[in-house]
Amino acid sequence: MVVARAKRVSRIFAAAFMATILTVGYVMLQSPRFIEAGSFEKHAKGFEKLAEVSEKNAHKNIVPGSTKYFSEPAGSYDRMHYDIRYYQKELGAAERRATLEDLIHSYLNVTNYYEIETWLAHGTLMGWWWGGRIMPWDSDIDVQLSYETLDYLASELNFTEFRYNITHENGNVVSRSYLLDINPYYNETGVGDGNNIIDARWIDTDSGMFVDITALRKRDDSGKLSCKNHHYYTEDELWPLKESEFEGAKAWIPAKPTILLRDEYGPSSTENGKYNGYVTHPENYEEMCTALVMRNNEPPNCHLDDVMGADLLTGFTF
Repeated sequence: MVVARAKRVSRIFAAAFMATILTVGYVMLQSPRFIEAGSFEKHAKGFEKLAEVSEKNAHKNIVPGSTKYFSEPAGSYDRMHYDIRYYQKELGAAERRATLEDLIHSYLNVTNYYEIETWLAHGTLMGWWWGGRIMPWDSDIDVQLSYETLDYLASELNFTEFRYNITHENGNVVSRSYLLDINPYYNETGVGDGNNIIDARWIDTDSGMFVDITALRKRDDSGKLSCKNHHYYTEDELWPLKESEFEGAKAWIPAKPTILLRDEYGPSSTENGKYNGYVTHPENYEEMCTALVMRNNEPPNCHLDDVMGADLLTGFTF
């Protein structure tokens, strides 16, 4: 199975470094390491801008002597979901939601186009299960891939920036830059000091928000695959991946998502739609939450007291 995936990965970059029309916008691969001036004459302005921000790519640890590669600003829980190199301010609920949607749209469209094998994980997979959307209170996005895939990406596309023009539902076109940044500690088998359990990030260079990327590999004699944060999986729980949809984009999910979610969050996580006192409602929870709790610029949290009696829809089971 690993050999088959390796062969598939070898075909990922056959058309690399060319302007590409995608589902909701176009992506232009830009890397100061790979792309010569003039390679994208039709989009010279975009390339020049990316060349400027590329100076921020080289990471500098904030704490002298620290082994931690990715750093986040202090001050609140939500700030933990920003890369400190690009952080400017803590976004309000609506802007944060839009930024997360753009993040996952860009990540999924790029990885789908280049056939990069990656799938939804953790709370993002839970959002898919309950309606194919980011949970209204979520502040981050989690995806996984195999160690072999990440190892190939590290050698070919690390520090590559992607210019992505996103057309929103209201017709507005937003141009954003995304950086694929792979932790140099990604190839360590053990947890180490715990500072580098995140193997890579897909970073919005405008806001600093990101997609957390973790790689799965066999790390002990159990025969299971795991990340550095002690999440363990059997191969048949992950593969073959299932094609689905998340936030309107084609997404891939593990072979047995219900089992994985119940193992991680408990049996009730896929049964009653309640989590930490909140209700999820796949059809209209976003509108319901927005109407109920947009006060004080807070995330749209739907509390049970506000929506008691709402009919909860059953998620997808396999």
